[in-house]
Amino acid sequence: MKSVEEKLKNMEAWVNSLKGKVIIFSVSIAMFLGSYTIWYFANGGYEGQVLRDEQSRIEAKQREIDRAAADEARRNRWQSKDNSSTAYVMLQDHVRGRLKAPSTAKFPWMGGTDVIVIREGQEYTVHSYVDSQNSFGAMIRNSYTGRMRQVSEYGWQFVSLEFD
Repeated sequence: MKSVEEKLKNMEAWVNSLKGKVIIFSVSIAMFLGSYTIWYFANGGYEGQVLRDEQSRIEAKQREIDRAAADEARRNRWQSKDNSSTAYVMLQDHVRGRLKAPSTAKFPWMGGTDVIVIREGQEYTVHSYVDSQNSFGAMIRNSYTGRMRQVSEYGWQFVSLEFD
């Protein structure tokens, strides 16, 4: 049997061989924890992550608001555009509807002085004339004043028409 001294020597040798391994392992763990701690605090720690998450949510919400505002501006762009010529052309259909011979209707060119369009918001008042045949076939000039309202980008509503 081995003596107690031999067992102690073997145990001492075993402990000494473990000392180096334990030191290396401890240093490795300490380096890992130190590196992680430096990285964690360099990035703001938990509070930094919360702030980054909150910042991301705020930026996403702002992008959503900006996108909605741009869509709304695109939808309402027609309200700032002067559509006087469209109002004039749209009103011509209503004028033709009141004539004896609508197919003979001749309207003046919009760019001239014979057509006056007054815009008030989305409502257009047109002062002009139309040349058309009467029931006897003679060409007659009729002055009129009509109103059209733009209700959407491509939607128009007839308001009134009076022949002078």
